[in-house]
Amino acid sequence: MAIALSFVYSAGRPYACLFVVPPQLLQKTAREILQTIPGARTYVIDSLRSPRPGQSGPQGVNELRLRNGRIVRDGVHTTLTDMRLRGRHKSPWDRWVAEHGPGPHFVICGRDRAKLGNFWRIATDRQVWESQRLGSQPDSGRPLFRGRTPAAR
Repeated sequence: MAIALSFVYSAGRPYACLFVVPPQLLQKTAREILQTIPGARTYVIDSLRSPRPGQSGPQGVNELRLRNGRIVRDGVHTTLTDMRLRGRHKSPWDRWVAEHGPGPHFVICGRDRAKLGNFWRIATDRQVWESQRLGSQPDSGRPLFRGRTPAAR
């Protein structure tokens, strides 16, 4: 459902989606995307850090393709650090589209891997900060009070 929703919501514009899934569903999710969405490119985050000597297994961010009914790591191989660079482009997204085409692009990350990075921020952090700056609670919309509440005054 989420795959179809992202495709319909894009209305033909270039887009990228991040799917955080249980680790055992990485390849199944990639297969469903590649079989369902026309022209989709799928990437998996195999590690959050840049490759290091002596580490075994796939490293960085790798493109997944469907070959003879099997998912293989083939095509783009990069790192999260490289994906964040914008170069001479206006934004990292503009650079990505210029180098890899308009997409659609799907990035898949295992749920266990998403928890391990200290540079990942919870999406609600910004909402909480905005609500404190504006003076209301994010859940209820009630005003925030610093120090004593009105009832304690």
